[in-house]
Amino acid sequence: MATKFHCQKIIFHKASMDFYEQDLKAHGLNVIHIKHKRETRTEDNLSYLSQKGFNHFITYEAFD
Repeated sequence: MATKFHCQKIIFHKASMDFYEQDLKAHGLNVIHIKHKRETRTEDNLSYLSQKGFNHFITYEAFD
């Protein structure tokens, strides 16, 4: 069964993350923005970041 998401929550989350990205950049930080794809798993993104030289990750699993 497919999970339904509240459309306004998704839009708000995207807008919040876009603002946060711009704020980090305004403070001189480098930001890597990875666009979500349905078939992509967290492990795939962490592997990509590892290849870019990152070696420490903190992940959170949020429940709404």
